[in-house]
Amino acid sequence: MRYGDDDVKKYAKRMRRTMAKGEAAVWSVLKGHQTGFKFRRQHVIGRFIADFACIELRLLVEVDGAPYHEGDERMSYDRYRERKLAAEGWSIVRVSDNSVRYRAGWFVSFIGGVIDHLSAGAPLPPGDGYHFIPAG
Repeated sequence: MRYGDDDVKKYAKRMRRTMAKGEAAVWSVLKGHQTGFKFRRQHVIGRFIADFACIELRLLVEVDGAPYHEGDERMSYDRYRERKLAAEGWSIVRVSDNSVRYRAGWFVSFIGGVIDHLSAGAPLPPGDGYHFIPAG
């Protein structure tokens, strides 16, 4: 079954009302231009919904929580989705739900570093606790 644009938008709106705990922790850092950039939550891009998106930096932040992002089929779909979004010029950062819920200070410093790198036009180096997919 293929969803139309209106279906995806309605689903994204519903998801904004029911954020997971990890997503709520990330949103508490990203909302209100606290990072110096505007982020949107549950942002629709084509037929995909990104957890958080910064249009200006072309940056997506995805929060992976168990059990939703576990299993070969789900991981395969996530990789497919990443390739499609990266081909459209989006850089994607994946963080675990546990990392952002239990290491809030880490996320604040981490997202600041990501924003510094991207706003300077530099790629983000690989690191511990996240997965980075550069645009392109």
